[in-house]
Amino acid sequence: MLNFRLFLQFLKIFKQKGVMKIMRVVTMKEFNEMTLVEQARYLQEVKVSINRSNDDLLKDMMQIVEEEVMQTQEFYIRDVEVLRNAKKDQLFLWIASVNGTLLYNLMSDEFEEEQWAIKKQFNEFYQKYRNFLCGCFLIEQRQMRSLSVPSVFATLAIYEDIAIKNKELLERKKRWLVVS
Repeated sequence: MLNFRLFLQFLKIFKQKGVMKIMRVVTMKEFNEMTLVEQARYLQEVKVSINRSNDDLLKDMMQIVEEEVMQTQEFYIRDVEVLRNAKKDQLFLWIASVNGTLLYNLMSDEFEEEQWAIKKQFNEFYQKYRNFLCGCFLIEQRQMRSLSVPSVFATLAIYEDIAIKNKELLERKKRWLVVS
């Protein structure tokens, strides 16, 4: 009975600190401003939440992160939140490296310096950290499939073509609207 009382006291203090309020989502900036104890508690709460959920995708990803990745904060703060809020038909490229994880939305239409942002960011990452890759995965219909590096580049080329065509179509529509 004493252990249960200590546990309730811990929960009370935990909630008063504002660290977690039933999976309160924090940004990386908020996370970095937390004390080390608060960071550890937050990460543990996210892990518990994933384990209690019925989300096999997040459970599989968490297993990879726990076994292979040394810096896990990006996964638990960014990736989990994006995937929990993602539509079922969204496509993602997920990269796990020793240094952390990256999650790219393949349906993105963002461009940087006339290059598709996703491909540019991946190329920069790959040039720096190719020796530290743990795995590359395509997430489609809430299912994860492992990809080889050449397959990642081929996939990025396909979705870059789609993004370019969408961009061109949007520009034509804008010109048409201006003329009308």
